[in-house]
Amino acid sequence: MLSNTEWLLREWAMWVKQGDRGLGYPGISLVIRKTGPAIQITDDMALVIDSAVARFKKRDPEGGEALVTYFLEGENYSHVG
Repeated sequence: MLSNTEWLLREWAMWVKQGDRGLGYPGISLVIRKTGPAIQITDDMALVIDSAVARFKKRDPEGGEALVTYFLEGENYSHVG
């Protein structure tokens, strides 16, 4: 079972991947955007999460980079390490 925080971060990661927004990460191709999973949070909520992630990265650069890597690059602990 996912915690609410993990679910929100997964939704945020999909939001970042489906557009040119959030932390300055580039968007993905239009083909994937049209066929990707539906995002279940609003842009406003995604922006709140994006802001929180950016603040976390500023306070703890290593932890923030681990969090971003985990959620944006496949949710694989060995990849984060």
